[in-house]
Amino acid sequence: MQPDGELCNCGNHGCLEVYAFARAIRREAIRLAGQGAPGLSRLLKEQLEATASDFYALAVAGDADAQSIFDRAGRAIGICIASLINTFNPALVVIAGGVSDAWLLLSPKIFEELQHRSYIYRLTQPGSSFQQHTIVQKATLGADAGLTGAALYPFVYGNRS
Repeated sequence: MQPDGELCNCGNHGCLEVYAFARAIRREAIRLAGQGAPGLSRLLKEQLEATASDFYALAVAGDADAQSIFDRAGRAIGICIASLINTFNPALVVIAGGVSDAWLLLSPKIFEELQHRSYIYRLTQPGSSFQQHTIVQKATLGADAGLTGAALYPFVYGNRS
């Protein structure tokens, strides 16, 4: 996502995981707390092992600093999805995994980035004159979507040799 970005666990720099997943959310919360964000500082003092879910709850409760963490993550996800749409023009993009639990806070920035960065998304939005529409949505199965899909794959596609 960012060629000269932060170091990822995979050894690369600037991967989406560094900006938009649970560990990244916690790291950003710690960084902002160190800069004086009062709500995040209080939460981290009360709960030394605060999780992305805890920061999400704080953001939903109206803490602007916590909300900014999810804005940043939503932007990162939106940038990556826009690149995928511009390259592959899929009919459907499904957001799954643990991050999908924060859809309420992530989706506004995701769609803002899609509008800004993907001409294909703008052209193929539902309601446009194109017959194929690019739909971006949260997985119905949430964090279990990938596991369920992997388990169902052999039953759906079987042996296609």
